Amino acid sequence: MSDVRNLQEIRIDEELIIRTADRNDIEYLRLWKNAYRAFFHHKELISREQQKSWFDNYQTREDDYIFIVCYQGAPVGCIGIRFLADHWDIYNVILGDKRCAKKGIMSKSLARIIEYASNVNLAEISLEVLSENLAVDWYAKNGFRKVDSIDGAYIMKYDPYNLKQENT
Repeated sequence: MSDVRNLQEIRIDEELIIRTADRNDIEYLRLWKNAYRAFFHHKELISREQQKSWFDNYQTREDDYIFIVCYQGAPVGCIGIRFLADHWDIYNVILGDKRCAKKGIMSKSLARIIEYASNVNLAEISLEVLSENLAVDWYAKNGFRKVDSIDGAYIMKYDPYNLKQENT
């Protein structure tokens, strides 16, 4: 597999760039995760020290990448993807700046990350999302379909055919 951390950025269009997270992003990630913790399994507030420790650990994991979504030069969200045994797992998808909602920013970013991951290692792509999370419908619009439910969450798998059907 290729080391995505060496990737500086992917330009999606004139205003939208995704890049791998670095130390300067630690506080954005912490604030976003804390603000939306109700939609994740981990519901406790994350301290600065915990976030720094997480980031140090994250940097040692191969095939685990947090992308920062930047719109008009500013960080507005994040999307994580990691390779687990035989498939890609999407995680920590957060739109941190509500002013960017409904502009297609996160959808375009997710599509580009899926494309990139598939070029690195063509494998199934899935995610787990809490069933009460409003993002369930957003994932469905972006090509994911529910395949299972477990402990109050849905397991969803990416199906490009689903995406094509959704957009026709």
